[in-house]
Amino acid sequence: MIKVQPNVVIISDGNTRRYKNNMVQGGFDWLVNFIVSNSGAVLTHIAIGDNANPVSQGDVVLHNELTRKTISLLENDNGTAYAEVFVDMNEANFHWREIGLFAGGTAEKDSGTLIARCLVDEAKDSRRTATISWEIGFANV
Repeated sequence: MIKVQPNVVIISDGNTRRYKNNMVQGGFDWLVNFIVSNSGAVLTHIAIGDNANPVSQGDVVLHNELTRKTISLLENDNGTAYAEVFVDMNEANFHWREIGLFAGGTAEKDSGTLIARCLVDEAKDSRRTATISWEIGFANV
């Protein structure tokens, strides 16, 4: 068995915060389909919302998506996948409670397949920027 370990790292104002989370069922289905058929949508977006409802395996969208960013960096570094977005001073200025990783999405809210959803506690305002980096690592169980 292989264990999938996604983490979210948020860097803002020189501070780094790590949030552990789990893939939702859509993420597992996406990964299995990719392995079996070598097809499927690539990771495209990270979305941010303000709802702190607990993460459920059955989540298919964020509970209240307010902002969506196209992934600007997608790379493999020693067996860990990284998806990253930069949030400028004038973007996403609200209290972040949830972040979602999407495959095959567009700029449209709730589009694509939700791979993972993470609960966070970040107060973003117009005085700072933030970098969100989603790490997906694999380990033998």
